[in-house]
Amino acid sequence: MGIDVNITLQDLKCIRQDRGSSGSYPYIWPAMVSINTTNGKVNVSGSEFPSLARVILANGMISGGTASIPSTVGLNGFRFDEDLSHFNVIAIVALLEKRDLSDDEILGGYLAFADALQTAIEENLLGLASTDPAVNQAAIDAVNSSVHQKVMNAIEARMSDVEKIEYKAGTFVPDTVIDTAHLVLSTDADSTFQLTFGSDDKPSFYTIDAALQRKVVTCEAEQYAVNQDQVAVNQLEAELAEMKKELAQAPVAEKKAIEQDIKEFTSSELTPAIAKLNRDKQILAACQAGSASRAGSASMVR
Repeated sequence: MGIDVNITLQDLKCIRQDRGSSGSYPYIWPAMVSINTTNGKVNVSGSEFPSLARVILANGMISGGTASIPSTVGLNGFRFDEDLSHFNVIAIVALLEKRDLSDDEILGGYLAFADALQTAIEENLLGLASTDPAVNQAAIDAVNSSVHQKVMNAIEARMSDVEKIEYKAGTFVPDTVIDTAHLVLSTDADSTFQLTFGSDDKPSFYTIDAALQRKVVTCEAEQYAVNQDQVAVNQLEAELAEMKKELAQAPVAEKKAIEQDIKEFTSSELTPAIAKLNRDKQILAACQAGSASRAGSASMVR
């Protein structure tokens, strides 16, 4: 029995932005991190689809504005087949603002982001696990610095020589990172949470409202068997329908042979397939009933 843990980023709210009346053009790079506390293994879930590298959430976003986050960039998740209590789950989101970079250049940084994040976390695990606030913050700063550097290196590798000269002269402005937010989440139950980017004393201040959902996955093998059985039965029934159509249109002299084919097909293929589907449905129902009973017993014990 596994548990799916999904994070849904729902809305971006602009408390304050520093682009004046023209507003900002924000987009996000989200990631979900799981850290196995028993062996230190780190997994990072983050999309690498090129089309999601720069999904602008609002064109000219002004202070007080709200933008919905599409599920294409706002949904992340893991399936845990081991004891969930052995994992730390972290939501991490980089909030960026579109400036002068081309789509190809920003894609370079986007493709480097998840791998850079995983490597930086692995290199700073001890500090991230420290209960000393100063040590923990130093590790967080090290992760941010390492990821930022690798992302910028990947972006600059795609910039032209002219753009690099203009960048140094200040006439070419790369997309900027407004802030990166992270939050260690409780996986004990479904919950809502908020990520904060910037603060009251900074030029830009945004928040993202989000939710964590858990779903217990039970009887996977049994459900898979039923699904496969149903596909097989659907295909056979479609074949039978074609045979019956052929029978209706056939000359009288050919009908008897087609009727015999239908009888043999039904007896040797369709009927056994339906019987298997029904058996596997019973097995699935018994599995689901047992899972529900165990869940109820566990609830009463707690």
